[in-house]
Amino acid sequence: SKIEKFEKIENIYFATVKFVSEIISAKKDQTNKIIEGNSEKIKLVTDHWKFSKSSSSKNPNWLLSEIISK
Repeated sequence: SKIEKFEKIENIYFATVKFVSEIISAKKDQTNKIIEGNSEKIKLVTDHWKFSKSSSSKNPNWLLSEIISK
């Protein structure tokens, strides 16, 4: 992961973090037969998660406000 952008708009901080992951996705039925996807194919996924936090908040937690998949 990597912070791509950090900004303050009015009294809200925004941090956009880029996540790159490799995912294997397959759905199996009751007999363990693949009915969707591919258990051998690795897919590269890039997401940008945007977090927000009020500058006046005492709470240290950030809120997830948006996810953009590319």
